[in-house]
Amino acid sequence: MPRRRKTEAPGSSSGEGSDSQSHRGPQEGRSAAPTVERPISHQPGSYQGRGWAPQPVYAPRGAPRGPAPPYSGQPSHQPGGAHPQSGGRRRGGGGGGQRGPPQSPGMSGSVGRSTSVNPDLRQAVQQYGTSSSTAQFMQAAGSHGPGSSSAASRLSEEPPLREELQQLTLSPPEVPSEQAPPPSSSKAMRFPLRPGKGQTGIQCIVKANHFFAELPDKDLHQYDVSITPEVTSRGVNRAVMEQLVKLHRESHLGRRLPAYDGRKSLYTAGPLPFTSREFVINLIDEEDGMGAPRRERQFKVVIKFAARADLHHLGLFLAGKQADAPQEALQVLDIVLRELPTNRYSPVGRSFYSPDLGRRQPLGEGLESWRGFYQSIRPTQMGLSLNIGMCIKKALRGVKVEVTHRGNMRRKYRISGLTSQPTRELTFPVDDRGTTKSVVQYFQETYGFTIQHTNWPCLQVGNQQRPNYLPMEVCKIVEGQRYSKRLNERQITALLKVTCQRPQDRELDILRTVSHNAYHDDPYAKEFGIKIDAKLASVEARILPAPWLKYHDTGREKNCLPHVGQWNMMNKTFNPDPILPVYSTRPDQVEKALKSRYQEAANILRGRELDLLIVILPDNNGSLYGDLKRICETDLGLVSQCCLTKHVFKMSKQYLANVALKINVKVGGRNTVLVDALSRRIPLVSDRPTIIFGADVTHPHPGEDSSPSIAAVVASQDWPEITKYAGLVCAQAHRQELIQDLFKVWNDPQRGTVTGGMIKELLISFRRATGQKPQQIIFYRDGVSEGQFYQVLLHELDAIRKACASLEPNYQPPVTFVVVQKRHHTRLFANNHNDTRSTDRSGNILPGTVVDSKICHPTEFDFYLCSHAGIQGTSRPAHYHVLWDENKFTADGLQTLTNNLCYTYARCTRSVSIVPPAYYAHLAAFRARFYMEPETSDSGSLSSGMPGRGGAGAPGGTGSRGSTRVPAGSTVRPLPALKENVKRVMFYC
Repeated sequence: MPRRRKTEAPGSSSGEGSDSQSHRGPQEGRSAAPTVERPISHQPGSYQGRGWAPQPVYAPRGAPRGPAPPYSGQPSHQPGGAHPQSGGRRRGGGGGGQRGPPQSPGMSGSVGRSTSVNPDLRQAVQQYGTSSSTAQFMQAAGSHGPGSSSAASRLSEEPPLREELQQLTLSPPEVPSEQAPPPSSSKAMRFPLRPGKGQTGIQCIVKANHFFAELPDKDLHQYDVSITPEVTSRGVNRAVMEQLVKLHRESHLGRRLPAYDGRKSLYTAGPLPFTSREFVINLIDEEDGMGAPRRERQFKVVIKFAARADLHHLGLFLAGKQADAPQEALQVLDIVLRELPTNRYSPVGRSFYSPDLGRRQPLGEGLESWRGFYQSIRPTQMGLSLNIGMCIKKALRGVKVEVTHRGNMRRKYRISGLTSQPTRELTFPVDDRGTTKSVVQYFQETYGFTIQHTNWPCLQVGNQQRPNYLPMEVCKIVEGQRYSKRLNERQITALLKVTCQRPQDRELDILRTVSHNAYHDDPYAKEFGIKIDAKLASVEARILPAPWLKYHDTGREKNCLPHVGQWNMMNKTFNPDPILPVYSTRPDQVEKALKSRYQEAANILRGRELDLLIVILPDNNGSLYGDLKRICETDLGLVSQCCLTKHVFKMSKQYLANVALKINVKVGGRNTVLVDALSRRIPLVSDRPTIIFGADVTHPHPGEDSSPSIAAVVASQDWPEITKYAGLVCAQAHRQELIQDLFKVWNDPQRGTVTGGMIKELLISFRRATGQKPQQIIFYRDGVSEGQFYQVLLHELDAIRKACASLEPNYQPPVTFVVVQKRHHTRLFANNHNDTRSTDRSGNILPGTVVDSKICHPTEFDFYLCSHAGIQGTSRPAHYHVLWDENKFTADGLQTLTNNLCYTYARCTRSVSIVPPAYYAHLAAFRARFYMEPETSDSGSLSSGMPGRGGAGAPGGTGSRGSTRVPAGSTVRPLPALKENVKRVMFYC
């Protein structure tokens, strides 16, 4: 339907909210504006519009109306991959998989330019040089060239431009003294220190599933272990070491009880009586029940002293007197506390599972769920903390089997496939002369077992060169195998019922687990002097107030104050007006029907755009939803809203209200806005034009070994409201977490060296939508584990800086980089579950509860925020960790901003659990996976030189339909390009 009206919150500096316009963009409501402005989002590649050139957009509140001034100078790019440098305290460092980044070449303390692979990040930034190659890009992007009369007249008409840019330039960097002291530790980068603790909100006490661990007063030693012949199984390694300790603890080990990691390291509480020693250990197989002699295997074990784990520095770190966490000491303590559970339960990662920890639940189709617990030692403000949480494992009764025809000898095999022939036809060679024997005959003669189902195929185990055949009737599926593939809808529903526990029940389960583990009787904990408290930690918390929300003045209720994280759409109205009658088609004819209806609408609209397509889908529609979104958004340029048949027939008011919310933002509207944003009362953000980014990378499901990962970045396109977010997506290498297309450089045959990427495109889009360049950047990054902090920050902050510098010399707005974590195991519980004033209806803590003490990092700027009301189960607070902060947020400032933004999520009238920009990035990345069509064969993929949206040869461009398979070593196929009218709205909602 064409847009008759879109609902906007009032007070927008762009005058949005008028229902007299038929186009989108910041020009709505301005009758004098002849140009249709499109605050579009761009997929990676070179920008095809006017770049930083002046656009007829609205001025900010309090500023004179008129064209926005252009950015001075040509965009710059550092050839050869040079990185930004600055004075001030050194902030550089190498990437790595641990919280402490390893040193890398080229990381010296000099102030000169670095050519190392990892960028040197510092708090103050120097200007980038100007490159003629990027000047060429700007000419191609829409300017007339530096020598054109048009460009000259444009500059002469705007004399205040130079003065304005001088005011916006960052202050000069501080140059460090040549005699600056060396870093006090091995790490060259430091995350921001906590800027004090927050004070805003109502103070309260909550309980956390952290248990205080007393720091041992022991002399910890590490030894290297070498076992030959080498085996890959940790189980065999542990069996060898268990036998060694059993035989030699009282003699050669000096009565020490060592903790072993199952691989190469052994730890003791005190020194062993030797620095290096060799042992010979014999392992004997279990009785096979057939009277045959048991197999004996011999292993040579060499134990050699490696290092001492320094607990003194760990104590200094916990007391805030040392910046770096001694990872070795933490690793020792973690391994010690995992030793006994590893022997008792089935370990998976940092979790342990057992059918004895709770009733197993069938999930259907050969799957069942096992209860378990997660355990991890963590440094916190209260000292060492043992974080314990409940978890569920999907156990498969499938991949491995054990044979039942050999008595007590239950040998296990991994299935590699099924035979193509029935059992009765299978034969195998028994000697070098070519003599063969049938499987049926072999089992009868060797084991006295008569195969009943000779028409069934056999299970094939072993390798293809020497396969072994096992009749199905002699095989039993080994229980407890972890299942990592996708579940179907019925299995997901069954699993959710198992995992959904009320807070009080989950708290009791955690306490039972701690009691069951009996850490006070753990021989390894006793050996190493570790004492674990049996009570949950009591933590000081605060409940932040909900923000006032502003709705459109046409409704009876203009302002709204959420109650316990919720509100409703009563007295707020929308007004869609369809132009085509309802049309139905078969699922296999959907593409033909879509194109036909699109053409009908185009004939009626005569040049105007069709704003929205509403589609009612069958409840079980398979791939139909994804196909429809791909066709609409990458082929036809249609924004669509899909509804399931079962919901349409119910006609629930709540459902219809939620659909209306989604429709409004998809057609370019704004559902609500923070009152504090309109009145310019948000600290820092309201002071200067601010762009807020959200970024996420979604990876393929386990089992999809070669599918690409999808990166998505969204960015706010309105200021000061901060409610509309443009989004970009791109495919990248399988399971690559670093976002590759934030900034990129490539060679164009006509234009030479060209710069582009997601950050640059979104900055341009913000400028076109608001008429101002961002003077502050806030970057919320989702999906990053602690071990990836340094890698992600080094790569992505460097890309942000390069993107800014490519637009204009000296343009380096201060950046705040915040990681958003949801996949953690910390849970917060009400101090008194019977106190209805401190819980919501689900029994969870109240929305707005923030914790920045005791269980948080000893020195760094992090906090837990439960911004949403629970519905069912136990709420999981989001964990926010600040990795970079040039905007110098206070604790209250960032916590309040984050909490308030959670009330602006467009798809519902509830505050959400993570900050909306990160949420939107996740939605956009998930949507983009539908754009990849399945490959009919596994042969090859497109080369990187294929032209995309960014022009010929644009790396990572998004110009053609992608493949869900990426053969190892090949280039990732780009995603199909979104149509322009789709990119300028929140299509992913």
